Amino acid sequence: MLRMAFYKKVKGAPVNALIAGWTWLSNIKTPPYSHAEIGLLLGGKWTYYSSTNRDGAKGCRWIKEENLFKNPGNWDVYEFEEGRPIEFIIADLNSTLGSKYDWWGIAGFATPFGLVNSKKKWYCSEVCYYGLIGKWKKRISPRRLFSFIRANFKTRMVRHDDLVQEDFFGLEDSTNKEYSAGNEIKVGI
Repeated sequence: MLRMAFYKKVKGAPVNALIAGWTWLSNIKTPPYSHAEIGLLLGGKWTYYSSTNRDGAKGCRWIKEENLFKNPGNWDVYEFEEGRPIEFIIADLNSTLGSKYDWWGIAGFATPFGLVNSKKKWYCSEVCYYGLIGKWKKRISPRRLFSFIRANFKTRMVRHDDLVQEDFFGLEDSTNKEYSAGNEIKVGI
């Protein structure tokens, strides 16, 4: 089982509004999404992966669900069956771990054919698509990724109440930590 989380354009966030607005031109019938994260159920807990400059990140990283969804109402999350073995998805995502955020790739949406995309740097929906399919694709915005998922997978929307799994006993789980460069996810955690 996989999840794809999409951040909705919110007031007071000009970069999000710019991304959601600009990519609307080629995705008219999609929600105003400006960021994407791919979620995997690892060790009984949802862990997400993307490339971002939010919250001090500088590119591709793993993040725990409770740290990602600080404001669950700003997110739409869809659940679906993976189309290829989870081990391949994790390996492909880990191969990009620590890569820098691709600001030029984002600018590529304003150029013909995305001429400034880099295969060494990643933006959110680009690395999510890579993990999901195993192939690099330039100029795939969060809105276009949403369209791709809805067209190719049977999805179920996840309720906001189901997003964060609490530890009611205050126990620390030694496998539940932030993952950054050098901290790859291993299958079977």
